[in-house]
Amino acid sequence: MTPAPRIHQSASFHPALVAFAFVALTLATGVAAQSGDGKDVLVVRDVSAWGVVLARSPGSAVTDAAVRQKIVASGWPWRVKDKKSGIVLVLIPPGEFMMGSPDWEEGHHRSERQHARVIRKAFYLGETEVTQAQWELAMGANPSPHRRPNNPVDNVSWDDVQPFLQTTGLRLPSEAEWEYACRAGTMTPFSFGATLSTEQANYKGSYTYGSGRRGASRDETVAVGTLGKNAWGISDMHGNVYEWCQDLFGDYPATGGDERASESGGTRRLIRGGSWSWGPSACRAAQRTVKEPASSNGLVGFRAARTASGDIPLRALPATPVVAEAPVAQESDDSQRAPSKPEVSARDVSAWGTVLTRSPGSAVTEAAVRQQIVASGWPWRVRDNKSGIVLVYVPPGEFEMGSPEGEKEHQANERQHPRVIQRGFYLGETEVTVGQWRAYAKATDYQTDGDRGVEFSRNKKGGYTLRGDVSAWDDTWVWDEKASWTNPFTNITDYRLNESHPVVMVSWNDAKALCDHYGFMLPSEAQFEYAQRAGSTTQYSWGDDEASGVKCANVFDESLRKRGSRFSSFFSFDDGSAFLAPVGSYDANRFGLRDMTGNVTEWCADGYNECYPDDGANESPVVGGATKVARGGHWYDNPIGSRVARRRHGELAARTAYVGFRVARAL
Repeated sequence: MTPAPRIHQSASFHPALVAFAFVALTLATGVAAQSGDGKDVLVVRDVSAWGVVLARSPGSAVTDAAVRQKIVASGWPWRVKDKKSGIVLVLIPPGEFMMGSPDWEEGHHRSERQHARVIRKAFYLGETEVTQAQWELAMGANPSPHRRPNNPVDNVSWDDVQPFLQTTGLRLPSEAEWEYACRAGTMTPFSFGATLSTEQANYKGSYTYGSGRRGASRDETVAVGTLGKNAWGISDMHGNVYEWCQDLFGDYPATGGDERASESGGTRRLIRGGSWSWGPSACRAAQRTVKEPASSNGLVGFRAARTASGDIPLRALPATPVVAEAPVAQESDDSQRAPSKPEVSARDVSAWGTVLTRSPGSAVTEAAVRQQIVASGWPWRVRDNKSGIVLVYVPPGEFEMGSPEGEKEHQANERQHPRVIQRGFYLGETEVTVGQWRAYAKATDYQTDGDRGVEFSRNKKGGYTLRGDVSAWDDTWVWDEKASWTNPFTNITDYRLNESHPVVMVSWNDAKALCDHYGFMLPSEAQFEYAQRAGSTTQYSWGDDEASGVKCANVFDESLRKRGSRFSSFFSFDDGSAFLAPVGSYDANRFGLRDMTGNVTEWCADGYNECYPDDGANESPVVGGATKVARGGHWYDNPIGSRVARRRHGELAARTAYVGFRVARAL
């Protein structure tokens, strides 16, 4: 067969897998600059004016792989000792998180209204609380009643802390920075999970939280860093001593917010984290406690922070939850108070959809995502009134797009970089089906590019389909003028589509036409990968193990190989489908979406660009382009092509028996 024109070839893929090419780009790891010979180099940030580098890269000390990558990419050293104070600080990279607590969390107070926050700039935070020895070095005296040099300094007021900060050149963290660092990527009451133990934190062990058990009550502070660290390598964020924050207490902002401290509202300052004298409820990540700035006691200390200037900011997110009551804070109280139940405003979709399921329940397996969906007020699962297509709500968030250089079969055009999904959106639960396409075509008398004979790859009517057997990868695909969305496998007599199969043999032009008619859009490439990953950072959406995909995706495996293929690269399992499978035949991912990997490769809105945009870009698609992005792998894809980060692109009129699409709806 004559190779199709304008196709970039990749090892192991036949040229007739039309225009879905893997094109090279230069990988830029970290903060990139160009050397004199034009090569990318890593910019190493300089802290020698104030600190001594103890560890440039966090290694396994930061258990979250995506955060490790962001730290290395920033160019800032991870762990640094401040020269003046001797305090060890660790780098906290920028990002987005849900601040506060959902109304059903045990101990929730209305002052903790959950809302989206963005940390725009990296900062350094004390690995532990400031110790008595560090205080005495800077101030010449020790105010703690029980003097132990490695225990946290206590009995210091907010006012007392200010001369220490002026002497050392450090600062207090803002309340948002504190909670962001405490959570370390979690949305549970504690950074360790749904409950807390006295092996993880120093608190009043006679009290319990959730399903937790009673533990030791030490009844005093302990040496810093002797109990559990969170996923970002920070100790004692729960318990030991309350920690002063920079902020004056006030209502959380009504329209999102960033990391900046609040300097309006009243006279009282915030303390966070709980202490040795209070139970676990007071140690929750969201717990807000207030004190007068001149007040001090043996329960309150602090940890220091330092701004890392010059970082690339991430864009701010809109506020997600809407609640009825204004927040009010109280002095810390470990009594069992009944949580208030602020009313979450129900977003109205009746103009275009019928609510099928308001809350996702166990269908969304990620608890933090469930909470975010409920807090948003948007119903989770909605049927579009015009098309009958079922969509699910995907909440905003931040993720690492692309693949790390060390990933097996990493491609040069997959440069890993942080992305922010600024706004929630609806995405088709499955691909558009034959039946849904048939209803659209009948209602509008629409003819596809293949039916009308729009030229593609020097051909007109029809599209690329299987030759009739699968005896060899290199000569399986042929152009057939009879191939169409109604019968894409013209040469296979024992297989026919039904109304529940995904529609294929549709071009990007065709997909966009349906979207325009119903008021949908194609998802951007960033939205697609974010939804496909559903919080994962592995090479497949289900993990790194190929064999675990047997219930997750329709891909090139034993079911197809049994028909005679001699192609050597395939999945070793049998997923039960040699060709296309009815949509939704496989397990949903952690966002409740089906077939995001396999079955059909799916058109995206973007024009293809081999170079991803700068770090911190949002979900907006790349406009224009002679070819358009397609993502997600398909039924004839081997393990290499089924990776989440794999990128393809095709001409606007391209059509084959393995490319379809799903729709999205903006909010």
